[in-house]
Amino acid sequence: MANVAVNATISARDAASGNINKVNKSLKALQIGFGAAAAAGAVLAKLTLDAVKAAVDDEMSNARLNAALKARGLLTDGLSKAIQRQTLELAALGITDDQVRAGIEAGSRFFADQETILRANAVAADVAAVTGADLAEVIQTIGKATQGQTRGLRAL
Repeated sequence: MANVAVNATISARDAASGNINKVNKSLKALQIGFGAAAAAGAVLAKLTLDAVKAAVDDEMSNARLNAALKARGLLTDGLSKAIQRQTLELAALGITDDQVRAGIEAGSRFFADQETILRANAVAADVAAVTGADLAEVIQTIGKATQGQTRGLRAL
């Protein structure tokens, strides 16, 4: 009788071994799947964080420009819309929105009317795109040239 019990135990154990191995393999696959999901989640979280940071930086850049224009008495809804249009237009030249804003701010130091600021910024963007120079530096050079300091303009 003891012999039968031992045989039954061994048989049951042998029969269960295959199923246990299958369960172990499934658990390992699940573990790999959870690892991949965790990695994907981390990448998604980083992308989201980067996007939020970029939006905050963009908003801060806009706020700085608006504060400078307001201090100089130039800020209007019309100018804000024109800056947005110019940002889209100059993107074709590879000029970023931050560079456009920096150019507008620099131009507002030298020119008193909105139209001249926008035209000077567009010309400076063309020069910057061709020469690889910084847009704000080019607009400052143009602004200084209008005040009689032409050495920088000759260098461009």
